[in-house]
Amino acid sequence: MGAGSRVRQFNHRFYQGEPSLSDAMESCNEGGESIAAFGECQISSGADGYELVKGGRIVGIFEEACIESERAVFKLSTGMLLEVTGSGIREIFTKAKAGLHGLTASDGSLYNGPPGSRTYRICFESESPELTDLYSQYFEAVYDRQMHQYPDRGYPRVVVGNKMAFYDLKNYGAKTGLYTWNVPRAYLDREGAAEWLKCFFSGDGTVKLVCAGKDYDIAFDSTCREGLEQIQVLLLDEFGIRSTLKPRPREARPGRRPGYNLRVRDEVEFAEEIGSYKKEHIERLEKILKKKGRR
Repeated sequence: MGAGSRVRQFNHRFYQGEPSLSDAMESCNEGGESIAAFGECQISSGADGYELVKGGRIVGIFEEACIESERAVFKLSTGMLLEVTGSGIREIFTKAKAGLHGLTASDGSLYNGPPGSRTYRICFESESPELTDLYSQYFEAVYDRQMHQYPDRGYPRVVVGNKMAFYDLKNYGAKTGLYTWNVPRAYLDREGAAEWLKCFFSGDGTVKLVCAGKDYDIAFDSTCREGLEQIQVLLLDEFGIRSTLKPRPREARPGRRPGYNLRVRDEVEFAEEIGSYKKEHIERLEKILKKKGRR
């Protein structure tokens, strides 16, 4: 679970259950050099690495630590970090896992077949090869597994079968149904939030010319209204970016799901804070910044 060999693991997830009191007493008496404190949490360095203690009890010992003025971050497994602040301890996504989750929510799919099939397939397809390449890169960074690339309908498609990664992405809400997904807000710091939004927008966002070609319109498109509402809140709370959610005009067809459009009102701030990995988006966002004198 952690980077160091002596990280204490409490049951299946971090900090659930009781740590070994004998281990805690032994480690607390080793007397490492105290280097930081955040609320109830103390961090010290010693021969074995960085020791994290909360309320006199050992949380873990880690080989690596990133200590900032307002927080400390320790590396866990499968794209997770342990963040320690004055408010407490929580697990957050790495940049790679935030991006992977965002891409999965947009143009990815999780398929486990009929009951008893033992199929756990993760797939991402896009007409933009830069996005399939990024998905493969992030998947390998998070799960240490390579994806397989196949041509599909004339553009790339990457696929892998992996039960652990399948349930990890599913449990964090990357896909909650055939067309539904959730923003993993509780696991995103500011960097993770920006990366999640950037990757989702790369897949399911648009930058279109409007006003007779004199201006651009930035929007998220999806049939998942609840997910777009979560994006709207995240944009405003974390980055101060305003947006407007409306039903998307489209031809009514039997069985066709209604679509929704989340239009970004603060285009310059979006281009600077979020952006996109899609080439055509990047070119148009750059034009927006140049027009507004930001380039």
